Amino acid sequence: MNHRFHALKHWTMHTLNQNECRIEPLITEASKRQFYRVQVGSKTWVVMDSPPKEEPLGPFLAVAQAMYQGGLNAPEILATDMEQGFVLMSDLGDTMYSQALGDSSMTRLYQDAIDALIQLHQLPLLQGKYVLPQFDAAFIKQELGYFHQWFLTKHLGLSLTQGNEVGLALAYDTMIAMAEAQPQVFTHRDYHSRNLILHPQRPGIVDVQDAVIGPLVYDLVSLLKDCYVKWPTERITPLVHYFYMQAENNQLLQPMPFKDFLAWFDWMGMQRHLKVLGIFSRLHHRDGKSHYLNHLPRIIEYVTEVSANYPASLPLHQFFVSTVQPAMQKQLSHRQVG
Repeated sequence: MNHRFHALKHWTMHTLNQNECRIEPLITEASKRQFYRVQVGSKTWVVMDSPPKEEPLGPFLAVAQAMYQGGLNAPEILATDMEQGFVLMSDLGDTMYSQALGDSSMTRLYQDAIDALIQLHQLPLLQGKYVLPQFDAAFIKQELGYFHQWFLTKHLGLSLTQGNEVGLALAYDTMIAMAEAQPQVFTHRDYHSRNLILHPQRPGIVDVQDAVIGPLVYDLVSLLKDCYVKWPTERITPLVHYFYMQAENNQLLQPMPFKDFLAWFDWMGMQRHLKVLGIFSRLHHRDGKSHYLNHLPRIIEYVTEVSANYPASLPLHQFFVSTVQPAMQKQLSHRQVG
C-alpha cells in the first residue's frame, strides 16, 4: 500500500468515526484521480483521492454541488480535505450503463439519460469562485491539436501534405461554426456509458469535474455516439429526435428543422471523436494506459461514416479512407506481430 492510500484510509475512518472499514478500489479512470468504495457494515460511501497538484478539487466540488443541488442524481459531497485532496461522497451504485445496456433496455435507459441531460442543461451557469470554462473556438482548436500531435503524428507516424492541411482546415472551420451556432449550456463533457450509473428512477452521474459552458448537443453526442459502445444509426436517430423534442419543449432550443439539428449532432460528433483519438493515443504513449487503443477502430469508423455525408467534411472522409485507415491497419498489424 502506498503512502497516499494509508493517509486516505486514516482520514476516511476518522471522518466516519470508525476504527475500521473496508475500502476497495473502483475502476481507474483516465485522470490521476482514484476512487474507492468504503463499507462499514451494510453502509457504503465513495472516497476520492485527487492529488492536489495534479487534479485540484475546486472544479469537482463546484460542479458536483451544483448538479446535486439542482436535483440531479450526482454525488452528495459529505466531507472534504482540500490540502490532501480527499473527498467523501455518497455512493450512487456500482452498475454502469455500459454493463446494463442491451437491445431491449437500450431505448428506455437512453431516454432516462436524456431526461437527466435536459435537466442538466437547464442548470444555472456557475458564478463565484469557480466559473465554468467556455467551450469556444480556442478550446476546440486545442482539442483538435491533440488529434494531430498524439494520433496522427505520434501514434500513426503521419506527415500531412499541404492538401491534407487545407482539407482538414475546411472541416475544422465548419466544426467550430456548427458549435458556435448552438445554444450554450451547462455541459458535462464526458456524458457516456461509463459515467452513468444504473438507478431505478434516474441515472447516477459521475466524473463531473470537466464541465464547461458548451454546445447543446455535445453531451448528446457523448451519450449516443459513445466511444465504448456503438449502436446502429436506425436505433440512434429516434433518440436524437427525442432529445430534440424535449429541448424544444423546455425552451432550450428555438424551433428549427430536425435535419439542421441532426447536422449539429453529426459535426459535433466528428469534433469529439477526433479529440478522443488524440486523447486515447496520449493515454497510451504518455501514461501507459494501452487498453484505450482497443477503442480506436470504433472511433475511426464513426468519423469515416459521418464525414461522407456533408460536402465540407468530404476531404476529412477522403483523408481517413486513403491515409488514416491504411496507417491504422499497418499499425495494428505491427502490434499483433509484436
